[in-house]
Amino acid sequence: MSRHPFNWPSDLYMELQYMSQASFLSHVFSSLIQVARMEVVEGLAVDPSTGKLFLRTITAEQAAMIVEDNEDILASHKLFPYNANDLKQQLQSLIATNIAGSKSLVAWDDASQKHALSYCITKDDRDKRLTLVFLDTPSNEAGVGAGDDDDDDAVVNTDVSVSPLDLAQEIVELPASIVNSAMPVKSIKLHKQLYKHLFEPKSETESSTSKYDDIFAELKQLSQAYPKFKLYVTGHHTAGALATICSFFLACHVATPKPVSCITFGAPRVGDYDFLQASTALEGQRFLRILRVVHQADAVLHTSSPLLGFSHAGFQIRLGGTAAAAATTTNGDKDETAEPTTTTTKSAADSVVVSYPKLMDTCWNRFTRSWDNRFWAAWAMKNVDMATYMNTVSECKGELQELDVNELYIDQDMVGYEIAPLPVDK
Repeated sequence: MSRHPFNWPSDLYMELQYMSQASFLSHVFSSLIQVARMEVVEGLAVDPSTGKLFLRTITAEQAAMIVEDNEDILASHKLFPYNANDLKQQLQSLIATNIAGSKSLVAWDDASQKHALSYCITKDDRDKRLTLVFLDTPSNEAGVGAGDDDDDDAVVNTDVSVSPLDLAQEIVELPASIVNSAMPVKSIKLHKQLYKHLFEPKSETESSTSKYDDIFAELKQLSQAYPKFKLYVTGHHTAGALATICSFFLACHVATPKPVSCITFGAPRVGDYDFLQASTALEGQRFLRILRVVHQADAVLHTSSPLLGFSHAGFQIRLGGTAAAAATTTNGDKDETAEPTTTTTKSAADSVVVSYPKLMDTCWNRFTRSWDNRFWAAWAMKNVDMATYMNTVSECKGELQELDVNELYIDQDMVGYEIAPLPVDK
């Protein structure tokens, strides 16, 4: 598996901003397609027999023009959740920060989705990045949410159901290509419903592919066309959980550029302790980077509990106040014999707390970290939307600019292992 010495963003704030831009553009486009399947939208002609767009690539500038040309239709349509005037300004702001035409949508699943899209792939020519964006998905299509098809809000509902039946786990054998001396396990357990959503065939025909098959085929083709481009995967809430599972298997495949960078917002746990071990092994080999951005008031994070056998993987970046930072620091000070698992930014505000689930953690350390996360969410018991996440990211800009994900990975005190050396650019 190849690992490229890519040029990375200079700090964590920039990486999170890039993900928000790709997510924003993808969600706007998905909403435009929903309207175009019901109304005549200038610039978005749809094949009535398949529901697919004739247009197969769209830039941010084209999206802004479509909104401008169809403002009256969009303003009155129940499936378009944006204010057209505000959206035009937001799109123009996005365009102004980039070279003309540098950001574009290059793939999406309108062939298999009857209503809202479930993913888009964006291409950024300036920063040489492909980003797979899992979208907020209607419950009737994803099968992992809650909501009523007749409810307008159902089109963006991504909450993981809290039913115990939905938290069943599926035993998954790891690909033979990664089962080696560096991989401590041969199988993992994953959230059954989420795993099947990605990997079950879309129909009962022999030739039917899964959603993951379609995604991989798109990314393989794009990676061959753009061999110097980094690969990112992102999503919010349930879409973030799907992004986590998909990133893991993309990182296992020889044909994907390494490392695969998974950056999620408010994603719940998706796998067991063996999944944590396998993910850590991939991170140590520079095949995978996992970054979970969480808000201390977001209850969705805790729908898959460690008491039911679920574990978080990768770096956690917790946003939201001095109390959370103080609680975490105090826990570390009390246990002088425990391995350090948490670091904070040097900002006096302490509004950003970074932690990593080291494999040599004691059971007590794992329990207190999980309890600390759940304690702050219990006060609010609400779902934090993506807009709130990005507003909080902006509020924490100074602290996030002091952090670099790649630097965190080489901190052995933080992660508990020595990461593989960087490859040499030939």
